[in-house]
Amino acid sequence: MKLSKEKQIRSAVANEEQNIGGVLYHVPGTDTIDLQDQMLIRDRDVKRLYNVFNQIQLGNKPKKWMNDEKLSPEENERRAQQKNIKMKNYKWRKACSEYVKASQKTINYVLFSFCMEANKKIRNMRENEDILKEMQDATELPKFSGGKLEDFVAYTLRKSLVVSKYGNQEFDSIAAMVVFLECIGKSNISDHEKEVVYKLLDLIRKDFSKLDPSVKDSQGANIVRSVRNQNMIVQPQGDRFSFPQVSDEEKKTVTNKNVEKDGLNEFMLNYANLDEEKRAEVLRKLRRILDVYFSAPNHYEKDMDITLSDNVNKEKFNVWKKHECGKKETGLFVDIPDVLVEAEAESIKLDAVVEKRERKR
Repeated sequence: MKLSKEKQIRSAVANEEQNIGGVLYHVPGTDTIDLQDQMLIRDRDVKRLYNVFNQIQLGNKPKKWMNDEKLSPEENERRAQQKNIKMKNYKWRKACSEYVKASQKTINYVLFSFCMEANKKIRNMRENEDILKEMQDATELPKFSGGKLEDFVAYTLRKSLVVSKYGNQEFDSIAAMVVFLECIGKSNISDHEKEVVYKLLDLIRKDFSKLDPSVKDSQGANIVRSVRNQNMIVQPQGDRFSFPQVSDEEKKTVTNKNVEKDGLNEFMLNYANLDEEKRAEVLRKLRRILDVYFSAPNHYEKDMDITLSDNVNKEKFNVWKKHECGKKETGLFVDIPDVLVEAEAESIKLDAVVEKRERKR
């Protein structure tokens, strides 16, 4: 699961008040996003949609095979059997889908409760004892019409809940879920059934809270720790930045791609160790190079060097202003020059468009 690349969120290594580590941000250098809060939002949204059974996609209902006179009797028989198998599978999926819809509301009411926090509806899992009481008070679930209840559970149970071991002990979660379903609406639940149900509830609780960053060793806590200690080319070392100490130079072969990577790595290291003013200047120059690349001037000739001034006017060339305007107005991050639009529309090379315009002058 990724927290970056969502709603234009990006990840990076930053130095914040002597605390160097991985962060999430929207715009470089202007804001950072609290990792714990971001993970709590994701946890809340996932919990709101959590169900122990998967929703079944029925698909189109297969039609009965009609004999084709152009085919042999054997081929017609074979295709008729295929259609019968598809029809049986469809009826099975339909029975499972109907049972999920019929039982889901009761199961969710037994397992979960809602509360309001900061004007937001939060879904929580009840305590085991409360769940057991709700099971006894609930209405008995309808009978599964598609066959054995064990087969239904095996087919629809959430994949993360299908286990054969829990902790260091053997535990058949499918059989335990069958016990759980059969105990809903049952006033007399035996001690053995309670033991099985409690183990299953612990498994569901762990899966339900797996993205909660406040739960130790949960997936959510590991994601937050992973972002803070993310494995990037430039790593924090005290109050400076450097490359990782592990090297594979002996295994590396000399290729153009590796030479390019070395150049990029060197730039990233140098950039990471610049002060804020120097970084802003480098960003402006990089943006100017991109504009030249996408918007080559009319007088540009092939292989001609593009020189950049060492003193860039910061007021006239704000590195993020054009970027933000493009998003708000047109959704474009750079202005696309007319020559590129014309070349794309006519499926011709850029040089041909420039030459054509020169001849018209």
